[in-house]
Amino acid sequence: MKSWAERRSGFAFVCLAGTAAVLGLPIGYPDIFWHLSAARWMAEHRAFPRMDWLSFTMAGKPWCDFEWLTELVWRTVHGVGGLSALWALKVLLLSATATLLWRLLREVGAPFFDRSLGLWIWALCATLANDLRPENF
Repeated sequence: MKSWAERRSGFAFVCLAGTAAVLGLPIGYPDIFWHLSAARWMAEHRAFPRMDWLSFTMAGKPWCDFEWLTELVWRTVHGVGGLSALWALKVLLLSATATLLWRLLREVGAPFFDRSLGLWIWALCATLANDLRPENF
């Protein structure tokens, strides 16, 4: 019979594997192509869009694209490696966030098991928002 310490260690690694699996989910953000289109327009016109040309209901209305930097970064990454590169960027950004959470938990004295469980809980709770979204960038 395994001791609690042995089972606890194994469960901690299951939590870390689960966190990695959640962070590696495919991109599901439906507006990604809209953002790439806005970035293409900015690159072609060398300006920020001032009027909406993408939507049917608001075409020609004033528009302030406050996500322009994210869109230009995404366009650059997409140009280098397509959707796979954007997925890799998503995983990189979420992994950086997970690393910060890990370090914060370690800083407050959480043991390995608690840090592993904390990361897994964070990843599961944020699953719907863990995507390549401008607000996450």
